[in-house]
Amino acid sequence: MPNATPIQHYVDALKSSGIPAQAIKDDIPDADTVHVTTINGLKGTEYRCIVLVGVGADRYPRKFAAELAATDPVAYELALERERNLLFVAFTRACRELTVIWSGEPSPLLRH
Repeated sequence: MPNATPIQHYVDALKSSGIPAQAIKDDIPDADTVHVTTINGLKGTEYRCIVLVGVGADRYPRKFAAELAATDPVAYELALERERNLLFVAFTRACRELTVIWSGEPSPLLRH
């Protein structure tokens, strides 16, 4: 699926491995599937288990935040704070178990 969104990519990968999965949108997802969404999609929700993927140094902080470091240090610090807050939202949506996955180096935001 060449134009698949990252969310759909994960849904398709899970399904191809025999794991029922669906993207969370405006509808209520089935209880017997893995729910796949963005961090923003987690706001206001709660799950027994959260697996957060792609939290490597190459992705967090996101590129737009990192680019501010050389041009606007104040905006950079504010962007880093927003990135930390976004990860905090994801981390606090898990009731029992949180798994954080990355490849390469972990995000420096995980140290705070």
